[in-house]
Amino acid sequence: MTVPHLDAQLAVLSKEAYFTLDELAVNRTGKLHPDQIGRDQPGNGAVAFWVVLALLILGGGNAGALLFYDSLRKPVDRVDMNGVYAIAIGSTILGLGCIAFAISTLRSVRASRKVYELGLCVTWDITFDFSPQEVTFKDYFYIRKGDEQLLIPKRIAKVMRHSVRYRVYIGNGRLISLEPLE
Repeated sequence: MTVPHLDAQLAVLSKEAYFTLDELAVNRTGKLHPDQIGRDQPGNGAVAFWVVLALLILGGGNAGALLFYDSLRKPVDRVDMNGVYAIAIGSTILGLGCIAFAISTLRSVRASRKVYELGLCVTWDITFDFSPQEVTFKDYFYIRKGDEQLLIPKRIAKVMRHSVRYRVYIGNGRLISLEPLE
């Protein structure tokens, strides 16, 4: 037996949280729907960004140091040579820092993909206790359970009702679907 006001709110929640009723049915079994796995997987865009930035900094900084060195009168003063060294060393350090960020991002992307490949989701029962004024002024809401926290975006919080119990389905720390319980 379905309750009309719950069905109406579920339709609004599914629109705002970008899930379908078929996906919710699979989430109720403790698994991720195949479409949710593909939709929420982190990509390699950030890795590519850091690698390209590293190459630009390394190439541009060291080329700049060489051009600066070529523009100096010979014999080169010690102060000018220190400037060449500073440009070359600074760009190398920045470039290596970008490469370190790229490696770190790649590791986190791989770890997230492993979690998604398991295809499991966690279920929490929560009461949404934020007031309408808080929903107006905050962009995100955090629900904590033990050591873990769940971020609820404002667009979803706006359609959630105050003091109503919800069952939320979480995949890899992200809200993937939810439904009202009362």
